[in-house]
Amino acid sequence: MKHHWHALGLAAALTLICGCTAQSNRTTVATFSNGALKHEAEEVLIADAGWLRHGRFESWREDGSKEAQGHYQQGKKNGSWTFYFPNGSAREQGAFAHGEKNGPWKHWLENGELAAQGSYLSDLAEGVWVYFDPSGAVDSELTGVYENGQRISSWFEKGIRSGTLNSGIKQQAEYSHGLRNGRAVSTYPSGEPQAEGNYENGLRTGPWTFWNRDGQVDPEMSGLYRLHVRVAPLSETSAGQGGAQNDSPGSGSR
Repeated sequence: MKHHWHALGLAAALTLICGCTAQSNRTTVATFSNGALKHEAEEVLIADAGWLRHGRFESWREDGSKEAQGHYQQGKKNGSWTFYFPNGSAREQGAFAHGEKNGPWKHWLENGELAAQGSYLSDLAEGVWVYFDPSGAVDSELTGVYENGQRISSWFEKGIRSGTLNSGIKQQAEYSHGLRNGRAVSTYPSGEPQAEGNYENGLRTGPWTFWNRDGQVDPEMSGLYRLHVRVAPLSETSAGQGGAQNDSPGSGSR
């Protein structure tokens, strides 16, 4: 008996330390008043939070048609999700991260025709979005470049666009498909150079040179970029010559 109580005490201590119970996962089912299945969800028991949706989730309408399917992670939508029209065709599909739409998404009309495609960042449209009218033609009124959910410019195939960045810095860049692609040159309000380099699909790539307002090369920013991240500094020789100036758009440095 003494050994039995000792074992029980040890088990209780482990439960407190781990924050777990004998049943830490379950599947719940909800139904409509007519008995039709409403949703089926996997859940996990989290200390100080109780039961949270965690894992596979599916929901249906009262008429039995599927409404949505995806996954949760500790109470928030996460990973790939698909939402459906009552006729069973997909309405929208994409990924969630921590409960917010993030990354590429597609939206369809009920007849299966593509309605829109683009990317979200923290639940807001970001980057190039292309919208289609019911005939399948591009809707020029909605299609464009989005930032924080707002359309900031129309979409165009190719061209050179000038704009003003933060602190009055002006930039002229080559664009294609609504994104910076190719050579970009930025200047201070005084007209002195601020940065020069290449973009690929909206991201800095290859050698970039940045200058301070006094005309000196900024060694902390200048360097070799890959996917918008500085991966190496420029050599003193290349920096002294302006680094990226001798690289033409579309060259091997991209």
